[in-house]
Amino acid sequence: MRLKPGGAMHWYLMSFSATRFNHVLKFLADKDINYCCPMVVYHYQRPDKVNSVRKRLSPAFPGYVFVELDLTDNKLLTFSQCRYIQRLIAFGGEPVTVHQKVIDELSNRTFEECKCEREPPPVTGFSTLDNDAWADILATRDPDARISKLLSYLEQRRDYDGKSRRYDKRYNNQCEKKAV
Repeated sequence: MRLKPGGAMHWYLMSFSATRFNHVLKFLADKDINYCCPMVVYHYQRPDKVNSVRKRLSPAFPGYVFVELDLTDNKLLTFSQCRYIQRLIAFGGEPVTVHQKVIDELSNRTFEECKCEREPPPVTGFSTLDNDAWADILATRDPDARISKLLSYLEQRRDYDGKSRRYDKRYNNQCEKKAV
């Protein structure tokens, strides 16, 4: 996870090839783009040794990472340089902004899951948001179900500040577009 203080930027959810998360995170770090990718620590028993457990890190939301961007900046064009990055998540319009409280909650939480029977997974990081839906997202153990709940949560709250985030052709045509 890489978080730095930003100016007038907003957080967005970006999708990428789920199996290439190390490459995508390295690309974002090289381009000096702030990101938040909560990780799950999986514990599993080693097949070659008795009473031995291995740990493996993988994203809590496979195929998705939170990025802090300014959409008026030309930094969006650099995403095309990484073939594993697909798009910013949008529900029929502009990309959906993610509230800062959600990012704070994810950066303060540690996900741990145990696949072996003899060691129960530790429970760390409790939800500080006053929303039962968000607590339900964080408590979901299946990664696919967790992603589905996250996307429906973002879709329901896409206009959190009272402004509609839908695509407006007249407004977008008035914006200056710079070629690089």
